Amino acid sequence: MTISELIRLANKQEAATNVIEERALKQLDRISKKLIREIEKKVLRQLELDDNGKVKRNTKNRALMARLKKILVSVDFTSIERTFQNGINTVVNSTANYFKAFVKASDDLEYMRQQAIFKLMKQPFNPAVNKNFRQDILDKISKGIGFKELIKALPSPTSAAKQLVFDSLHMRERIITKDMGDYIKLSHYVYTGGIIDNSREFCRLRNRKVFTKKEVLNWSNLTWQGKSTPYSPFVDCGGFRCRHRLMPISKEMYDRYKNRLIP
Repeated sequence: MTISELIRLANKQEAATNVIEERALKQLDRISKKLIREIEKKVLRQLELDDNGKVKRNTKNRALMARLKKILVSVDFTSIERTFQNGINTVVNSTANYFKAFVKASDDLEYMRQQAIFKLMKQPFNPAVNKNFRQDILDKISKGIGFKELIKALPSPTSAAKQLVFDSLHMRERIITKDMGDYIKLSHYVYTGGIIDNSREFCRLRNRKVFTKKEVLNWSNLTWQGKSTPYSPFVDCGGFRCRHRLMPISKEMYDRYKNRLIP
């Protein structure tokens, strides 16, 4: 199998993960909209206002803020967790399919697949609402914001969960890819994922190029805009919300494409 064919398999792996992410984000959007409606109805529209339309600082309004906290704590993310759990097999199978080019024995490939599933199942999707959501509202009220402005300025209570959806899928996919590569002793990699308008310079310089494990680990010593903190090159690649990945390849492939772009 050629390295270009491997990149196409890596793209299929990414596509499979993207489908699951899209489903989870749609569910998250529905949860967020429902939650905002509940907060408006049970909390915000019951706030007492002064003659200028500002939120009063009184006992009733403080009680409503306490009610807001209870609403946020009780958000149900079961549907997203179920989507994530159902998607584990899809992600693992697409990853295992990539490694068919390197693993001759089907028993070895199945062992790698089962180990990956076991590892992901031990890390269930555990979302949470934005911890700063309630404080954001309190801060706006303390500044004397008008009620209409408060409604307009309402942030997404599930913004933290959106990031977790990405982390739970793409980053864990990278982890099991690295684990499978380590298991069959592959220590050379191709940086894949393509280039879009807002791709970081870091990724532009590495896309469709090959690297040794030592070269990849040295990226931790570099500095660039968008780099994750803490940073793990095999998990974070180009940094915050990066969609690139490091796919294991053979030493022969590395030697062939060292210091040049893969066509």
